[in-house]
Amino acid sequence: MRLLFGVSNQKGKIVFSPGRTLIEVIIALCVSLILGGIFFQGVQRVVLLRSYISRGHNMEVKVSHVFSIMMPQILNAGQGIPASLDFEKLFEEVTSIAHWGRALNVVPNFDAEIMNKDWGNELRCVYTLPSLLKVISIAPSLQEVTLSGVPKSSKVEPTYGGKARKTLNWVVFPGATRPFRVAYISGTKVKLAESAQDVESIPIGSFLHFLRASRFYVKRGPREGMDALYFHDVTKQSAQPVVNGISRMEFTYHKQEGVLEVCIEIESRGKRSKVVTAFHARNI
Repeated sequence: MRLLFGVSNQKGKIVFSPGRTLIEVIIALCVSLILGGIFFQGVQRVVLLRSYISRGHNMEVKVSHVFSIMMPQILNAGQGIPASLDFEKLFEEVTSIAHWGRALNVVPNFDAEIMNKDWGNELRCVYTLPSLLKVISIAPSLQEVTLSGVPKSSKVEPTYGGKARKTLNWVVFPGATRPFRVAYISGTKVKLAESAQDVESIPIGSFLHFLRASRFYVKRGPREGMDALYFHDVTKQSAQPVVNGISRMEFTYHKQEGVLEVCIEIESRGKRSKVVTAFHARNI
């Protein structure tokens, strides 16, 4: 059977010319359907691949963000706090951290226990923030050090002879025998509350560091149905969600090796992925 297709010639008359057979048309349709299916499968795979790449990139961004926040604090944890000292007695005036027991500590996630959620555990960290101020000279008998510049009031607060109840009242000089309470600040001169013997241990040329403390844990975030990593700045007494989509954080401290293992579970578009890494706690 042959199909006829009508076309119009230049004089306006309709002329029928022989077309394709029915079998040829059916074959053409079948080929078109097959090629169309292949095309749409290809498009679908491209869309899935883009979604996979996008999800992978999203998770990579979250992991990078988490580590950019945590890494400096973990690496500087315990700096200037000799392990031989009794942590609780050393910081007995700072009641917010004295009971932590040590500069790097892993404890249960109490919010998770109350809510019956598997959010992992909590990391507590006492660390230092370095400054560009150097020790120019020391006067042990006066319990005083002279710095290369004036410390910012937003970074350190003197006690004016009172108790050092906040981490803002403390500074660290790497290489010294202990952390120091700041009694007074007068320009570049800083009077400390520790003994002359302790002040004498401060190395000339060492950099001034500020004592800080923080907590990291996971709980329900501000976005509906999404958990988040929270960072509690103990110095400023504020806890804020810093990375959304973190569904679980598990910390394991291997004391003998001085290694902190961190396991992060990330939720992205309904799927979970796990990332495990470790840090050497060099000052603990």
